[in-house]
Amino acid sequence: MDTSHFGGFPEILCIFYAEFDIRKGSIVRYEVPEGFVTRKCVKASKELVPQPKAPATHNSRAPSDSGAAQLLTPAANGGAGLHASDMATSRSTAPPEAAVPKRLEPSADKSSAPLVYSLFDLSCDFIIPHHAELNRRVVTYFADDYKIIGYPVAIKGEQYKRNELSFNCAFVFRRGDKTDCFEPVIRKVAKVLEAMEYGIEFLRIPDKKSRLPDILTQLFMDLNQFNESRIVYHPWFDFNLKLFPALKNPPFVADHEVPVLVSDLGRVIDDMWDMTLVRVIEQINGVYHVKKIAERCNLDLELVRSCIQHLLYYECLVIVDIFKFSNIYALQPHVVEKIAQHITPEEFVAYVTLPDCKPPSFQDTIRYYFSLKPGLTVGRWMDKCGIAHSNVDIRRFIAFGVVKNLIYRVHKYPISMQPATHFPPNVARFFNGQHHLDAICTQLNLSEADMEEYCKTDANLYIIFK
Repeated sequence: MDTSHFGGFPEILCIFYAEFDIRKGSIVRYEVPEGFVTRKCVKASKELVPQPKAPATHNSRAPSDSGAAQLLTPAANGGAGLHASDMATSRSTAPPEAAVPKRLEPSADKSSAPLVYSLFDLSCDFIIPHHAELNRRVVTYFADDYKIIGYPVAIKGEQYKRNELSFNCAFVFRRGDKTDCFEPVIRKVAKVLEAMEYGIEFLRIPDKKSRLPDILTQLFMDLNQFNESRIVYHPWFDFNLKLFPALKNPPFVADHEVPVLVSDLGRVIDDMWDMTLVRVIEQINGVYHVKKIAERCNLDLELVRSCIQHLLYYECLVIVDIFKFSNIYALQPHVVEKIAQHITPEEFVAYVTLPDCKPPSFQDTIRYYFSLKPGLTVGRWMDKCGIAHSNVDIRRFIAFGVVKNLIYRVHKYPISMQPATHFPPNVARFFNGQHHLDAICTQLNLSEADMEEYCKTDANLYIIFK
């Protein structure tokens, strides 16, 4: 996996454990380092600070009448994060005089000035939320220069006061840090604590919960120093955590697309690898498209597509189009700047040179890209620029330009101006201007030349280049 662009994991500024206390409301039980979220002073306008409410008189927590939390709509999947940007809702069930300490109360003549509060004062309504839809979701809250990420959990049971235990083990980062890689870790910490509570009542029994500060301290130190942590508390429960760079989800891979390996996987494949994945890798040669690979492997097409997406996710391969001498390519904008900033001469020459041939010069070879233009096929371009005598592999030369975003493919899109009655329905459905010839020919198992001749039989069918 190419991680040359990876700049390292962000630093954890604090880890704290918060829970709902029936007398005090939402409180921080433990934090590492001590006092970071409970004493750290940040400025906030009066509208963003949770306002004190009268204590609840029934056996369940009173719902908040603030509408701020209603702006947070849970995503469809449980792992999606919910972001609260400098918002807070009413939370405390303690008396008004106890909800906001006297030292934090604004004076009458300075009510419009920014107020000073701790990080937890501002974020408590999202650390221990009122709304059930925020539970078991990764919730991100921004306050001043900090970002707080937690995974609130509410466990119901008659053994708890008010029949519920609400807690959250949250992490604090700098506001601008990229923290996607921490979300699985934060989610797992919460789920391990939940499992420990179900199994051995770890959070309900004070003697057992007193071990939690040591666990948080080791997590704080290990994740910051080693990017992983292993803490075994009980034969049945352990924190086995490791940070991984957050990668983008791979795009959909179409049947006509061609995978090209950019990593030497032959050096790392062993007997423990998935047999299907190994069979697919053996057929990836930069020539066969996805459907052809599935046919040669005698595997289901969707299974092959999944394997290629897996390799694409880990940046072991790239996707190019089917190479044909009838293809048309054109230059991307700002190609000179891209060559100067992103192309290494040694890498380029080594990749495009034919085997056992003298390498051409970088300047003489790179200029061939500037001869590509719309309306000029690769075959005619070769005759015009003379690249065939330069010891350059044409297929790899074109693939390098596509991958590096120097050139782009000009596709042919057949479109029918009237209902295509001359063709069977399974063919006519492709003539709507949304499918290019590569995709159509792959689906129908036809060559491009045969497909173009087939299209000429209908005078109302046109081919658009784009």
